[in-house]
Amino acid sequence: MVLLSKDLIIFCFYYSLFPLLFEPREYPIKVILLVLYSLVMWVLFSIYFQSHNSEDTPSARDSKYDHDDRLNEQEISVKLLGHGELAYIAGLILVEIYGQFFHNVAFKGALPFLPLMLTSVYCALGMLYIWIKQFLYVCDLR
Repeated sequence: MVLLSKDLIIFCFYYSLFPLLFEPREYPIKVILLVLYSLVMWVLFSIYFQSHNSEDTPSARDSKYDHDDRLNEQEISVKLLGHGELAYIAGLILVEIYGQFFHNVAFKGALPFLPLMLTSVYCALGMLYIWIKQFLYVCDLR
């Protein structure tokens, strides 16, 4: 299994729901749900895209590469995460670490909404990036 670009939208969308469960006693529940949901979707998407890319029909074999050696649409749609997407996921981890550990130390209980707002804004930027990337792909403007 590989981490696909399509998995990022699932992870980002689900993580963006974290601010809705803001009580400290709800933290283990939301982490368990995030991990389970992400694993299930990762496995299902990997199975789906693996089965669709492994079809070896004669027409697919013949049209695998066009005349100027570019990959066909089917192979482009299963790109791995790029450096930007991996940096975004690392940023999500940093936002979570800040919200759980450093915010209380830095602000001593003041501004309790700040980690929730930071999570929401960071996820909104990630979702905007994903939607723009998909829009460009659909409009064939890549």
